[in-house]
Amino acid sequence: MSELSGLVALVTNAGTGEGSAIALSLAARGVSVVVAGPEERRLGELVGEIACAAGKARHVVGDAADPADVAAFVGKAQEAFGALHIVVADLGVAEQVFRTAVPQMAPPGRLVVITPERDTSSLELVASLAREVARADLTCNAVVVAPGEGDDLEAAARVAFLCSPRAEGLTGEVLAGT
Repeated sequence: MSELSGLVALVTNAGTGEGSAIALSLAARGVSVVVAGPEERRLGELVGEIACAAGKARHVVGDAADPADVAAFVGKAQEAFGALHIVVADLGVAEQVFRTAVPQMAPPGRLVVITPERDTSSLELVASLAREVARADLTCNAVVVAPGEGDDLEAAARVAFLCSPRAEGLTGEVLAGT
């Protein structure tokens, strides 16, 4: 049994390479996953891939930049699996997604920002969110996903690590590849 078994995750932008890799990686570790994004066909295929590997997943179509859609994403996780522990979102929408999700999250709560580079804006956002959610006993970290073959799988492994008990005290950090 995996150290993540029984947790529930919401992965936004799941129809992309890194989003799909993250959803598949978490599901392989026993996490029930809600995949969200604008492309219903791709999300449905992803749910099918997860189910074929004996994982649990649901999908919800919407735009992570739309507050009503984000509320639907969070609601889908709670409706389908009864809880929400992990939220993964891209840098551009992370703050909005997290503000909607945090009040509904159960421990051990993990927020993971996906960022294209380790720059000042991503460092400042992650540090600010980490301070803010610490009161709710949640962590917030980021993973850099740079373009390149194989990087999606590496990023998915880093996200899985950040969601694990091994990263319990780690917050406000930005993890980049090797």
